[in-house]
Amino acid sequence: MCGIHLIIDNTKSIDTAIIGEMASRTQHRGPDETVVKTIAKSRRTYHLASNRLKITDQSDFSSQPFMSSDQRFALLFNGEIYNFHHLKNKLLNKGIQFSSPSDTEVLLHWLRVFGEDGIQQLEGMFVFIFLDFEQDKVLVARDTFGIKPVYYYQDEHYLIVSSEIQPVVQTGLLSKKLNERQVNHYLLYKYVKSPETIYEDVMELEPGHKLLVSEGKWKNCTFLQSGEAEASNAYSISGIENLIKDSLMQQIDAPVPLGLLLSGGVDSTLLLAMAKAEGFTMPTFSIVNQKADKSFGTEDYKYARKAARQFGSEHHEAIVDISILNQFENYIWQMDQPIGDSSYLMTSEICRKASGPQAVSHSGIKVLLSGAGADEVFGGYNRHLAFYRYVKYKNILSRSLPFSKPFCSWLPTGFPHPLRKQFKLIKKFMASVDISPEETYHNFLIFNELERRPQDQFSAESDWVAWALDHDLKHYLLGDVLALSDKAAMLHGIELRVPYLEEKLVKHMKGIPAKSLFRHGRKSILKEILIKYGGKEFADRPKEGFGLPLSGWLMDKRVKHLWEFMENTDHIVFRYLDKGLVESLIAEQKSRKADHGSLLWSIITLSHWLERNFE
Repeated sequence: MCGIHLIIDNTKSIDTAIIGEMASRTQHRGPDETVVKTIAKSRRTYHLASNRLKITDQSDFSSQPFMSSDQRFALLFNGEIYNFHHLKNKLLNKGIQFSSPSDTEVLLHWLRVFGEDGIQQLEGMFVFIFLDFEQDKVLVARDTFGIKPVYYYQDEHYLIVSSEIQPVVQTGLLSKKLNERQVNHYLLYKYVKSPETIYEDVMELEPGHKLLVSEGKWKNCTFLQSGEAEASNAYSISGIENLIKDSLMQQIDAPVPLGLLLSGGVDSTLLLAMAKAEGFTMPTFSIVNQKADKSFGTEDYKYARKAARQFGSEHHEAIVDISILNQFENYIWQMDQPIGDSSYLMTSEICRKASGPQAVSHSGIKVLLSGAGADEVFGGYNRHLAFYRYVKYKNILSRSLPFSKPFCSWLPTGFPHPLRKQFKLIKKFMASVDISPEETYHNFLIFNELERRPQDQFSAESDWVAWALDHDLKHYLLGDVLALSDKAAMLHGIELRVPYLEEKLVKHMKGIPAKSLFRHGRKSILKEILIKYGGKEFADRPKEGFGLPLSGWLMDKRVKHLWEFMENTDHIVFRYLDKGLVESLIAEQKSRKADHGSLLWSIITLSHWLERNFE
């Protein structure tokens, strides 16, 4: 796991210090070692840098850039190749010799022998930059789901590639321009949509794509060739269980301290239960909020404690209260681009706890397993079940809308009470439902309070529910969940692994029709497997989102520093957002007339990020 950087300089004139500055900005991604290298060739100069987090190989034999013995090939690699032992055996049969036990060396030789055609046989999470100096070729590739990030800028003079956006922008080799299209997308969806970024000329390499550079000319294309799974009513719970188990067993194999992010929900508890059944024990980590925040926060921690006791893990808790917002400015400073999801701050806090010397017998964690991706693959979000029911009962709903919408608007959600969360879901559902399925799912995804047209374009589908799951897998998972997970974990030098995002498992799940996927509600298949492992209590519990209890905090006098931007009528954020609308949202929040906590957090985040980077 690393931070990787490349500048191809066709002018052969830039200061070599630039690549060193890029690496210095991402030392958190690889605190064990930083290496910078410049290789001058006749046509152009290559500047390479790596920040290394030592996982598979603890020695210096796997230092990056990893060079072939004849110096013809070089590799910069961020991630893990889980099937590298299998690939290594194939290479050994071809007479390839190895000097290290790492997956990095295996990947270099694999690409040297099989080239870009070999990418499809890689199982893992990865971004790599493979250079052939003799042929004047560069290959950049990203894993199927986009678990590991990579960004680039290109013009006739330079190609700049990096694991983070800011190192690209801060080179000074491109103009710094705000991408206003993505500001508007963010305001609706709370994340920036790939392949664009918040900067006009910086792009994100899409999942399953490769960037080919040959003799200074660029080409961006997909390396995925396999078709989508065919829908089938015939599926096996035990078969799905085995696919999850196989993925978990691949990823749990690490020669460094490894732990699990445990919410006490279905996804993470199943990983813990499976590991225990296979003879593995590992420490677990969860977030705890104060009792006073119960209505606006979650009670995940109670179930996490029960799961840890039942399945025998050494359990650690990160306690959060309103004082966590004192870190807000540092949080903004560390953001490549805005993500309006408070899970970012919470994930960072729990990773900070896990990486500290107090965790796991005074040795900090280097690898954490996460249940991220399970909701998108198995239909776990409230909006998934809501949309399934909408599609199923669309005709009945359309006739009842004129009567039910006005009634639901009066349901109280702005103050603590036992039914507050249920009322929020009902109000969101009724505010979103439309005669058109595409408009309805758009409305489920966006902030309904903002009077803006959705930017994403949908096409008519024969299976709208399957489309909705795939949309979240390709957009929300990528732009929000995986983006914040990677950045929050790497900020503390932790590699985050996601067993539910395994290609064979995901492809198999895509073949299961919605009527089977939701036959007993959200994530019914995962729940059935968890019950088999003795986890019925966790399978039956209600779902709670992972985020800060913002609705109970944002109006507190102790966080007034977050609202200072409202005093400036000329603040940059009001070029894209009506100040009067924000004031009305704040007024409703203060009076407890409604709960706009998530939207207000998203607006606060954008405001401070724009002020930090563009004023």
